[in-house]
Amino acid sequence: GGGGGGGKKQQQQQQPVVTKAQGFDLHLSDRSNSGYKHVYAGKPSRKGRRFEAKVRRSGGGVEHLGYFATAVEAAVAYAKAVTPAPTPPTLPDRSPSLGRKKQQQQQ
Repeated sequence: GGGGGGGKKQQQQQQPVVTKAQGFDLHLSDRSNSGYKHVYAGKPSRKGRRFEAKVRRSGGGVEHLGYFATAVEAAVAYAKAVTPAPTPPTLPDRSPSLGRKKQQQQQ
């Protein structure tokens, strides 16, 4: 007999993968031990922070973003670092209205 398991290994991933957090799209990676791009799982620090986030800069350097308690927190830090800041909408020119000047000239 034996009703053994199928070919899928579901026990490897205990938690569902978070793909979006705090308004940021998280960068997934199947090559990282954390499941997130540039987020690395290591030994817990004294403060209990285990996940390190880094980002590669265009000049070739690596910037350390910090240690985080969860992989998702570290992934959010990476997403913030690589997401360009939104450009503010162009506002209409708020110069003083010309109507007042005309009224003053007439007096």
